Amino acid sequence: MSALWLRYVGPDTALSFSIQVDVLVMVVGGGMGSLYGAILGAALFVFAESYLQDLMGALASAAADARLPLLPGLFDPHRWLLWLGLAFVLAVYFAPLGIVGALEAPDWKGK
Repeated sequence: MSALWLRYVGPDTALSFSIQVDVLVMVVGGGMGSLYGAILGAALFVFAESYLQDLMGALASAAADARLPLLPGLFDPHRWLLWLGLAFVLAVYFAPLGIVGALEAPDWKGK
């Protein structure tokens, strides 16, 4: 779909490191081996990419208004990738089969 949208396919548009990492996060986070997992992972990633910076900005301004010393810097909107990476690591730790894989597994108990 990217090739149709850009009307060009090249190493910089299809094989760049950042695109491959994004695809990896989408598939592993949603659930490998399932089409629904890839779709859910892509939807969650696009949602986080679109709205996580706004949420971080709101948290930073709320922490600044409350005069909490370290939190405005920690919730800076430019650090959204840090929080996305932390959420990815926690998701892989608590649901190694992905979100859909954890929901489909009959013996899953959150381990």
